[in-house]
Amino acid sequence: MTALAQKILDEALSLPKDERHRLIEALAESLDLSATEFSPEWHGEIKSRIAQIESGDVELVSWSEIRADVDTQLP
Repeated sequence: MTALAQKILDEALSLPKDERHRLIEALAESLDLSATEFSPEWHGEIKSRIAQIESGDVELVSWSEIRADVDTQLP
């Protein structure tokens, strides 16, 4: 990350949560993620994972649970 990008990030992190959320949305919109193309293999993988979630074959874990687990395992 460039020094300018790091400075912008540092400043953004000092914003209130709602302002950071709006900033994230604006940045995401600027990337035009709707134009992202996936290979046929990835389409198949995505459909498979969605089906597993919808059928209940897999259990979703929240980021906060994952983070807590990682924090307990790190020195």
